[in-house]
Amino acid sequence: MTSQNTVNFSDQELRASIFWVKNEVKLFKIFRFLVYILNIIFWGYVIWGLLDAYIISYPRESKLSAEIVNNQKILAKIVSDQPVNITTSRVLVFNNTENRRDIAVDIKNSNQDWWAEFDYQFSLSGEETAKHHDFILPQEANTLTELGFKPKTKGSRQAKLIISNLHWHRIDPNQVYGSYKDFIKKRFSNVKVSNIKSKQIQLGDKKILQTSFDIINNGAYGFWSIDYIIKLKRSSNTIAVNKINIKNLKPGDIKHIELRWFDNISATTKTEITPHINLLNPHSYLDVSDF
Repeated sequence: MTSQNTVNFSDQELRASIFWVKNEVKLFKIFRFLVYILNIIFWGYVIWGLLDAYIISYPRESKLSAEIVNNQKILAKIVSDQPVNITTSRVLVFNNTENRRDIAVDIKNSNQDWWAEFDYQFSLSGEETAKHHDFILPQEANTLTELGFKPKTKGSRQAKLIISNLHWHRIDPNQVYGSYKDFIKKRFSNVKVSNIKSKQIQLGDKKILQTSFDIINNGAYGFWSIDYIIKLKRSSNTIAVNKINIKNLKPGDIKHIELRWFDNISATTKTEITPHINLLNPHSYLDVSDF
């Protein structure tokens, strides 16, 4: 006798089998279509990323990077183009007659395109002198002074410089016709100091030091007012300082100056005379009608 195994399927399984037989080809096509779609999406994303990185975003990001670098250069130029502070020497204090003091300090402006206006005064062992208004031109050295100051406290020797109301001005290329150096040279290079002599003279029963020199204007410009700083030197040390003012220096003028030092000054080895005038100020010049 032959035995036979019978497999019983549920209705749900039979329906699923019949559905699969009828739709196998269609389902395979749908599956393949979905695979194509996923591949298209994947490779589309990859290609878009490459296009964005190297064609779309790269130029924009490169431009942005270039702008950042350019802005950094502009910022660095702005920072580097700011004026450098005025430098100062040690403040010197000299004894004068009647317990008075002469105070002096050298200052320097190393900027090429900036000049400054400011107020200054000195503090002498806590006592403040009067304020003075002054200026310093580009790449100029000058000496600030307070002459004949009589302190309340005898023996005061320590002093410090106080600067206030400092204002920087950039050189206007139009004003100096493109070159500041040529502008200054044209106007003042023919104003000379010559025949400088410092010697002892007899004044009554006392010997004093007398400094004489000539100010010669061989240029075409006249000047309303010029300060001159006179320093007596022994070797490289300044041992006395004074200041004079010259008015109405016309073209062709020769002004002979004699300056007497009444304080007790020993032998000197050099006399330095330095002019101080704001050649950028139109009011510093004499009108042609004044010649």
